[in-house]
Amino acid sequence: MRRSKTAVLVLICVGVLVIAGTAGAQNYWMYPGGDKSISVEMFKPKFDNGDDFNLLTTVWFLSGKFKAADRLSIVVEVPVSNLDTDNIFMEDETSVGNPYIGIEARSASGGDSQAAVGRVGVRLPLASDDKWDAATLGLFTAFDRFEAFFPDVLTINASGGYQRTTASGLNYELNVGGALMIPTEDGGDSELYIDYNAAFWVPFEKLSLGGGFTGRLIATEGDLDFGERTVHQLGLAGNYDAGSLKPGVHLRLPLDEDLTDILDFVYGFSLTYNIP
Repeated sequence: MRRSKTAVLVLICVGVLVIAGTAGAQNYWMYPGGDKSISVEMFKPKFDNGDDFNLLTTVWFLSGKFKAADRLSIVVEVPVSNLDTDNIFMEDETSVGNPYIGIEARSASGGDSQAAVGRVGVRLPLASDDKWDAATLGLFTAFDRFEAFFPDVLTINASGGYQRTTASGLNYELNVGGALMIPTEDGGDSELYIDYNAAFWVPFEKLSLGGGFTGRLIATEGDLDFGERTVHQLGLAGNYDAGSLKPGVHLRLPLDEDLTDILDFVYGFSLTYNIP
């Protein structure tokens, strides 16, 4: 990942969808929190032949969910990418990505055990356009939130889904949504991505183990077959219930050859505080 390859890698991300995403700021790998919560996530990539990247090369997300009305919440998120490297062709960089703000609404018909969930929001185009190394790190590490780090792009997100908790405590959810990425500078076309995912959590007293599968399909390119339009990833996670605090660990595995040639896996942790 030398500087001379940075622009090429970003174009690969866009051109062949070396990304996978979910609508909005919701991270489907995390155990569902309450309607008032604050979360921090840290992810570290394991790049193929990425020995030049140091321990502090990480991607962070700070997010909050705040109750606005009965079954209606405001969701905000700030992404940060930090590159720390010994590679002489790259520079150490820290970049704040595109922040997200949106709303999440839940249906009342299913009570607390099940609900339909709708989300709509926007990522503001505030990422720096002169920190491409840090942006590329964010693109590959958090490819389920690709638009969080791409500069000069306004993204409108919307999704709908279904969540259920069974009598045995099994929690699962299904979601389908879209992300419309609109360039804010001249010379680019808007792109529409269709996102789909499924996730589940199995409880073991205070410990919960979960997994998930996500995919993204580009809908605005007419000369691609289904395999070229889509990319997928697999995730495994664990969560511990410590009262108001919910620490978790994460492992994400890319499933597409174009991405696995560059990225082996991503691991990290999360911590959610449910506000009383």
